[in-house]
Amino acid sequence: MNDDFTCTQWHDLAMGFADHGDYCRKVGRAADSREAFLYGAVCEEKAANLEDTQPGKGIMLRSAAWLALEGGVPSRAIQTAEEGLASAP
Repeated sequence: MNDDFTCTQWHDLAMGFADHGDYCRKVGRAADSREAFLYGAVCEEKAANLEDTQPGKGIMLRSAAWLALEGGVPSRAIQTAEEGLASAP
């Protein structure tokens, strides 16, 4: 993945992974679904780290936490959610 992406590009990529995760879950490919959601979480965290304003940053971190949870890594979801809460004004 390209570290020169913009916030919007990272977010769009994350949502693409989320869509793929949903599709994989629907067709019974659970492992592929979890992997797609985790890739999405990473991309959404990158997007959030490029966002300077609230509520945008908090919304993206909440999204990243949900993606991590869907990816089967609740500890990462909790950590990301806590980061989002800490960054709230």
